[in-house]
Amino acid sequence: MIQDLEKLGLTHNESLVYSSLLEIGETKTGAIVKKTGLHRVLIYDALESLIKKGLVTYVIKENRKYFQAEDPDRLIDFIKEKEELAKTLLPELH
Repeated sequence: MIQDLEKLGLTHNESLVYSSLLEIGETKTGAIVKKTGLHRVLIYDALESLIKKGLVTYVIKENRKYFQAEDPDRLIDFIKEKEELAKTLLPELH
């Protein structure tokens, strides 16, 4: 699954974090560290990027961030946004 997510345009670390969140559900970063084996800094970078892509959200409980993967159907929207961007660039590229 990680390689397929990478083919959709996610980095390796983003793919690991996203798939881990799908399995774990809403969680703090500690569980993601344990699941992926990635350093905490790399996880925060991946989470920030995934949030910008609309694939991860978070809530604050007791002054702690809890992260959760968006519904996997959101991947289709992510790809459609890239397609729309490519379409707007075509005239300039020609």
